[in-house]
Amino acid sequence: GNLMAGGAGVEYYFGYKAPQNDLICEDLRSRDMSWDFCRHALKFFRGLNMDLNTLQSSNELDGGAAGENGNWCLAAEDEIYVVYLPEGGDVSIDLTEATGEYNVTWYNPRTGKARLSDTRIEGGRMIDLNSTGKTGEDWAIALRRIR
Repeated sequence: GNLMAGGAGVEYYFGYKAPQNDLICEDLRSRDMSWDFCRHALKFFRGLNMDLNTLQSSNELDGGAAGENGNWCLAAEDEIYVVYLPEGGDVSIDLTEATGEYNVTWYNPRTGKARLSDTRIEGGRMIDLNSTGKTGEDWAIALRRIR
């Protein structure tokens, strides 16, 4: 949520009641999955190959200004649209004000793998996309203008 709201950095707090809690933890391998997820997020955002400061929170483009559907969107309009689906599934993205043609890249935040879709999206309309993964699994989408 922090990254998709345009934030920079993450602070972890793992609690104090777990066996490897924040007060006595001496084995950071217990946090291994968190480090993997952080590495995947960094890889994803670095792979956008752009000044991330140009991305603006644009949740209204994927279902409501307050993110009522739980999805988040960052956009540099007419250049790139990044959508995060915490629960996967279907998403409608409002590209009615966008011009040009866009490549669609799906990104699996759990594994760090990207897959370029054969689908090219034309701006100027609403588009519907489906993560084709299991419901409940998060996915990220990057729509990058190609012309």
